[in-house]
Amino acid sequence: MIRTAVTGGKMKLIKWREPAGETVSTIFTGDFSPREINADDVAVRAEEIAALIKPSFIKSDLRICQLECAVTRQDTPIAKSGPNHRSHEGCLKFLQALEIDIALLANNHTGDYGKEGLSDTLENCRKAGIKTVG
Repeated sequence: MIRTAVTGGKMKLIKWREPAGETVSTIFTGDFSPREINADDVAVRAEEIAALIKPSFIKSDLRICQLECAVTRQDTPIAKSGPNHRSHEGCLKFLQALEIDIALLANNHTGDYGKEGLSDTLENCRKAGIKTVG
């Protein structure tokens, strides 16, 4: 079991799949941020693109990815220095192909499209079966 913090500071236990052996293995990957222009291609070719690295992910008990963009179709970027990163929900097919369990959202781009963009990101991850933290 993994313990995770939830809204209001309360702790909630979440049961994941049973570990393959006596220890739990975890794989982390980071800064997944396909540009909008590539999101459709990623959605269509997710399995093909993921094929070479998928075996490393599948043998891990827990799969975690740093999602370095808002997953939204909002067209309301916030004012900031630096780029506003966004992709649409099709990009999550790649994370599904790798059977990602958790998307880490604590970064400098998750809020690039405001509250609505963050809300869309949370909802799109939920619909894709990917838990979120951060």
